[in-house]
Amino acid sequence: MAKSKISGTVRPRPNADNIKYFDVILEMGRDPLTGKRKRVHYHVDTTDREEAENMLIMKQAEFLSGEMLMPMDKTVSSYLDEYMRDYVRVQSSPATVRDYEGVIERYLKPMFGRIKLQSLQKSQIQQVYNQWRNKSNASDKPLKATTVKHINRVFKASLNVAVELEYIKKNPTNHIKIGRDMEDKDFDVYTVEEIKKLKQAVRERIWSSQ
Repeated sequence: MAKSKISGTVRPRPNADNIKYFDVILEMGRDPLTGKRKRVHYHVDTTDREEAENMLIMKQAEFLSGEMLMPMDKTVSSYLDEYMRDYVRVQSSPATVRDYEGVIERYLKPMFGRIKLQSLQKSQIQQVYNQWRNKSNASDKPLKATTVKHINRVFKASLNVAVELEYIKKNPTNHIKIGRDMEDKDFDVYTVEEIKKLKQAVRERIWSSQ
């Protein structure tokens, strides 16, 4: 289908006298096989008509440039099930499968599962990661930074595939801030005299081995 023709409208919902949100509707011509009109609907969570019209213009521009994602109702939970089924279980070792399943079922699904995949925002992920550093959803105890980083690696790997499948435009886990664990480390402190003696001992050992 040629991308030179596309029109659209914005419609207040439920009606013009009681606007709770807008539908942005793209008219994309007719299906050459069925003759039916091809329409794509986007829900815009605003009561501002101008904002909805701006969304329409943006979606028209994305369509003409070939960058428009088709809207979907797939949730993060249903996508993660698809990712495990079609990618992890068929390409990974049993240990990796168990690891990913544990992370997904214990942490990712409870916190992000109900969110629509295309609505998932970096700010939502960052907020949960920050929360985990104080209290985990699974144990009420804080998670170490190393644990959160591992969870993020699993999440990032799954969402990289979502980008490849053109479900989402970019991976919202990129450049997430996690921080690091503070660990007490004891360092041995030597006096100048002790360092001199250590150097001398090393020299003597080298000489004796020659």
